[in-house]
Amino acid sequence: MGDDLKFIDFHQMQIANKKHVKEIEERNRKLIKLKLSAGSTTQMLTKLKKSLSEAESKAAQFKKDKAAKQASLQKKLADITKTNVAIEALGEHQR
Repeated sequence: MGDDLKFIDFHQMQIANKKHVKEIEERNRKLIKLKLSAGSTTQMLTKLKKSLSEAESKAAQFKKDKAAKQASLQKKLADITKTNVAIEALGEHQR
């Protein structure tokens, strides 16, 4: 009877082992899927960060261009004002 119990115990251990091996394989498959997903997400994040950096650089350049154009506009408006004052002065001087 002892040998029969040892055989049954061994057989049950083999069944349990197969079950655990299947569970491990399934978890490994899930882990591989998650690793692939994480890799894809990381690549997408890297692309988005690069795009954001490029957009920020363009925005900074646009701000510089805008500031330069506003300064140029202010200078031109000041020149127009000086010219108008000079024209008025000449007009008064000729009267």
